[in-house]
Amino acid sequence: MYEQMITSFSVGASSWIKLSQFTSLGITDEQLFFLVGVIGMIVSYYVFAPVVRLLVALQWKAALSYLISSLIFILVLGLYQISQRISYLDSFDLSNLANAALGIMFFGGVLIVLQITHNIISFLKQQRTKSM
Repeated sequence: MYEQMITSFSVGASSWIKLSQFTSLGITDEQLFFLVGVIGMIVSYYVFAPVVRLLVALQWKAALSYLISSLIFILVLGLYQISQRISYLDSFDLSNLANAALGIMFFGGVLIVLQITHNIISFLKQQRTKSM
């Protein structure tokens, strides 16, 4: 199973990562995946930190809740998919994870429409009370 993950990683990233080059440098597969995880988290932190600061400054609780809950849900669903693969399934199908991500994006779109509608209604009510 571990070899399949390495093979799929090397096939998916074959244009920019050659695992054989790292093994010739003495870097094991575990060390490479550790480095990819650390670098990925550093990049994610610096990408998402300004977004989170902006959402907190604007007091957009719904957007911040959506962002955190969707990330946690994708993590839990991904771990479930991996556990199913480890337990008894022979094929590692990520289409369920992709469909869940699509559902999360749809829910985000609905939240955006509801928030915009709420803002428009609040604005119209303010305009109506100012004109009276």
